[in-house]
Amino acid sequence: MSFLWTDAAVDQAKALSQQGRSGREIASILGTTKNSVISKLSRLGYPLSQIKTQKQPKRQRRSRKEAGEKANITRRVNRKIEELQRLSAELKRADAPAIRPSTAPSEREANGGHSHAVALLDLQPQHCRWPLWQTGEAPGLYCGAKREPACSYCAEHKFIARNGSPPTGKRFVMRRQKAAA
Repeated sequence: MSFLWTDAAVDQAKALSQQGRSGREIASILGTTKNSVISKLSRLGYPLSQIKTQKQPKRQRRSRKEAGEKANITRRVNRKIEELQRLSAELKRADAPAIRPSTAPSEREANGGHSHAVALLDLQPQHCRWPLWQTGEAPGLYCGAKREPACSYCAEHKFIARNGSPPTGKRFVMRRQKAAA
């Protein structure tokens, strides 16, 4: 749909531009676009300096100081990550066991009855990732039992995740007793 520039519309655009109206204001009064108004008035010999357009406010750019601060934060975070990776590698080189099963009954009770409890940095791809802490507590140990294929959890925790309650069947009880032994 194009705008038809009649003599009356051209005269009105000239008068509005002489009043100091912006190209956007003239366009809204005439029912056309800002670019159409600017083009028509410039073709008629009005210098563009006489045709005022409302400038959109420029997006605020970050100052060099702010940009530098963000870069410093990024560098600090990257250094911390590298330090944690280095410490993790040192722990692995120190022949620390990947799984530290707690066989003492008091340790098992402290870990919620799980004998394969594993810390976050000790988790391996085959370990169950079920958290052993309660809601609101600080993160602690993970289950660490052998996980089911194509799942992040062992059979017991997979059942809980899907059904909302712990399994009570003979198969699960026997498996748990075998894992505790």
